[in-house]
Amino acid sequence: MESESVTPWRYRPRSNIVFAVAMAAAAVVTLVAGVQSGELVRFLPWAVAVAAAGWAAFVRPAVIVDAEGVTLVNPLRTIQVPWPALINVTTRYAMTLHTPTGKYVAWAAPGPGRYAVRDATNGDVLAVARRGETIALGDLPTAPSGLAAFQVRRRWQHLVESGELLAGEADTTAARVQVDWPLVTALGAAIILGLVTALV
Repeated sequence: MESESVTPWRYRPRSNIVFAVAMAAAAVVTLVAGVQSGELVRFLPWAVAVAAAGWAAFVRPAVIVDAEGVTLVNPLRTIQVPWPALINVTTRYAMTLHTPTGKYVAWAAPGPGRYAVRDATNGDVLAVARRGETIALGDLPTAPSGLAAFQVRRRWQHLVESGELLAGEADTTAARVQVDWPLVTALGAAIILGLVTALV
């Protein structure tokens, strides 16, 4: 049981690869259009913006569950929620971590699409069923939200049952939010430069 609390679990949705490739292709097409038109200076900022946005939205996001807590790597910021700060986990639209000072949505763990609901089996429901509680669609393990929430709840429960996590510490433990300023700056600069070159 000890390994459950110390072995990191990382999740990135595989479906995002398709969207990331599409954004990269769009950036390349933009560059080619700039070269062919002889106006690369005008097209280059938009190609950079598209590539950066694709990376931020579809490659960067992740959910990491480890001994310290849960880390949500979202497009423009990273949120670290220590185990003592966590008071609830919900999955209505995406896996969301609740703390006394706010709630944090996992970009990498959205709720189920129609295929995730369609492909769910009775075994999937039983795998995440908790006694006396109704299973929400977002809890289904066929959905990113359900898969991530299951891992978070499992480790959280292990810490509580083993006595490693004490009650009453949530109000004095804060989540840490860090904005990825280099990425924000790069995106903003590319968009501004693109607008300026379009007006010149």
